Amino acid sequence: MATLKAVKYAEGYDYVGSWFNKTNTAKSVFPNPYFDISDWGEYASAQAQNSLIEHHDKDGDGTVSSEEAATLWKIDKNAITYTAKSTQRFFEGNELNRTEVYKNEAIWKGNFVIEGDRITDGYVHSFERDWGGQGKIKIDGFSYSIRKEASSFATLTLPEPITDNIEENLDFLGEGETYNFQTKYDKAKEPMEDNIQASTRIAIPTAFNNKSADKITNFDPTTETLEIDTDSFGIDGFATFAAGKNKKAVKKKLAKQDFDFLYDQKKGGLYFNENRADKGFGDGGIIAILKGAPDLTSDKLEFI
Repeated sequence: MATLKAVKYAEGYDYVGSWFNKTNTAKSVFPNPYFDISDWGEYASAQAQNSLIEHHDKDGDGTVSSEEAATLWKIDKNAITYTAKSTQRFFEGNELNRTEVYKNEAIWKGNFVIEGDRITDGYVHSFERDWGGQGKIKIDGFSYSIRKEASSFATLTLPEPITDNIEENLDFLGEGETYNFQTKYDKAKEPMEDNIQASTRIAIPTAFNNKSADKITNFDPTTETLEIDTDSFGIDGFATFAAGKNKKAVKKKLAKQDFDFLYDQKKGGLYFNENRADKGFGDGGIIAILKGAPDLTSDKLEFI
């Protein structure tokens, strides 16, 4: 089995983002069955609009040479580490408000065969990524071939059979939590269960944010109901519920109406609308995230 861990959140964020490039696209750019630093430099130069180039292009000629690219990488037989900087600019209207520079780091751990600045063979067993303002993740428990997946280094990602399993799950992980999943690269093939614990009963969280919200997996509305402890939310009497097609509809339209609980049908977010018919959620907010955004209707809720 493979394991994804949300190691930490970046300061000011309550989630770990999932920025994964698709390696099938990368394979068309990097057809060679090995990782070559000079190839990576040529790719970076083609991304002239990317903010990375201003940090990578040391001599200011508008391109990233193989020598400049080589300074971004540390390679030995047990690990490949990419460390660089990127710029994020924040605007108010057309005016630049502020500029922030982040350090980006990606680490592949395994056993590698090295020839000069090329990695020609070997296997990756672990991947760590500290991606600027969006936190740090770690994925291990797998083994894939450099010769088959070398292009994933150039895009600082992982093969699609791994990323397809984890992209949506990053939104459901709290800091320090893990998620187990199966891929064709798994070291161990035995069956296992996700270790994000499902819950069908919801009470008021310690805070109204993604980190504190209940993470509910494998909820089947055809056979299960979702219990909400209305006493914990300070609701006396009958509670009300409504669902919207997306978060915008929930926040901009339904939150202004006389409903206690609101559901985002696109992302699976369940919200407590503390101020009912007033604008916004008042002192409420998100209380649960239902993985896979199952169809949730009032007859599948039980207020207790």
